Amino acid sequence: MNITDLIQGAVASRTTRFAFELLPPLKGDGTRSVFGAIDPLMDFNPAYINVTFHRESIKETLTPDGHIEWHRMRRRPGTVGISAAIRDRFGIAILLIEHDMSLVMNVCQRIQVLDYGRTIAAGTPEEIANNPQVISAYLGSDDDTDSDDAKHESEEA
Repeated sequence: MNITDLIQGAVASRTTRFAFELLPPLKGDGTRSVFGAIDPLMDFNPAYINVTFHRESIKETLTPDGHIEWHRMRRRPGTVGISAAIRDRFGIAILLIEHDMSLVMNVCQRIQVLDYGRTIAAGTPEEIANNPQVISAYLGSDDDTDSDDAKHESEEA
């Protein structure tokens, strides 16, 4: 039994709906390989696709004279473009977990904001950008103190 058999069984019994995670293509690969991987899964009506975003990594190289050179390596470029292409071609939601707010605001049509694991806002990028709770949680406010962290720590206990 393979994964598509398991998914078909779940869909047939109407016991669950699924989503899947997708790694963006490696540098130099195009969207064709991504679309080829997604096409057979669309028959299962996934709730969303989680596109895993990979930041650039740092590679160190030891030179012949003993110095260390640092190089930035982009392992999977184009995550934003791939996400938009998937959304446009398949008409499906993309789950993007990201802290780069300019990226989120430019890519997402709907945003859900969490603070210490609790939803504090959901809406369009414009609504989120103007939400006082979001601004306070992510940018801080004039009356924020260290006691706010203590409050969250006591809530978790």
